[in-house]
Amino acid sequence: MRNNGSSSGGVQGSPQRSVGNGSQLGSRTPPAPSPREAVRRLSVMRFTAAITNELPWYIARCLEVEVTSQGETVEEALGNLREALEFYFEDEPLPDHIDTPIIAPVDIPACAQASR
Repeated sequence: MRNNGSSSGGVQGSPQRSVGNGSQLGSRTPPAPSPREAVRRLSVMRFTAAITNELPWYIARCLEVEVTSQGETVEEALGNLREALEFYFEDEPLPDHIDTPIIAPVDIPACAQASR
């Protein structure tokens, strides 16, 4: 008895499903995104910034890679750091994994300089 394709499942001899005529598939390839746009489309990678105030600037330093930027406000410094990181990763590969740094205070005796 021959299978006419009316039963479901992967029975040998059943007709294959058609996914359109295929004439339009691949006929127009969209332009490849720039590296910066590709980073935006994929996912978000979180980096850690340390911000200090060195008058008149706020200095934002990325702790995972050697990228630093500045701004007149904390928000501007972070925005400039974000942009600097995007430019940095146009030429460098994105890391597969980012270990979040441990941020901890370090205390030294206040009299350390007086003992010299």
